[in-house]
Amino acid sequence: CTAQVLLAVMAGMYGVFHGPKRLKNMARKIHNLASILSDGLTQLGFRQLNENYFDTILIHSKDVSMDTLKVFAEDAKMNFNYIDENKLSISIDEKDNINNINDILLVFAKSCNHPDPSELIKKVTEGNYTDANSFIPSELYRKSAYLQHEVFNSFHSETEMMRYIKRLESKDL
Repeated sequence: CTAQVLLAVMAGMYGVFHGPKRLKNMARKIHNLASILSDGLTQLGFRQLNENYFDTILIHSKDVSMDTLKVFAEDAKMNFNYIDENKLSISIDEKDNINNINDILLVFAKSCNHPDPSELIKKVTEGNYTDANSFIPSELYRKSAYLQHEVFNSFHSETEMMRYIKRLESKDL
């Protein structure tokens, strides 16, 4: 189907534009932010249910209803994946940053009437999160080289990328 080819081309161009180093750095940042969020929510009294995760955490709450949380989240213009009356999931991506994590933690803190969320958030988000805190099993880490072709290591600016795409268009592939 043409729609599936479009997705494949988009994914390929994403890999060309970012290259192996930037993709790896993005993945590390995403996982670290998810770890910070998990730790903060745990300190607020929520339970993170995933033993292993990369970018998505599954949160359980026995004390705060999802309806209450939803009110605070919608007020902050956030949308979470509400699974049932006690669980929700949150996914982090490359567009997120520590400020987004702070905002999410603030929503959860407000929902459970935490007395001083700013101190907790500051403590959690200033923590040291490296690969040592990884919640990804080591056997799942890639050990082989990837994206080694020249095309994945050449076009990392918008101008270079647009010229490369134009060259491909001119070839009418």
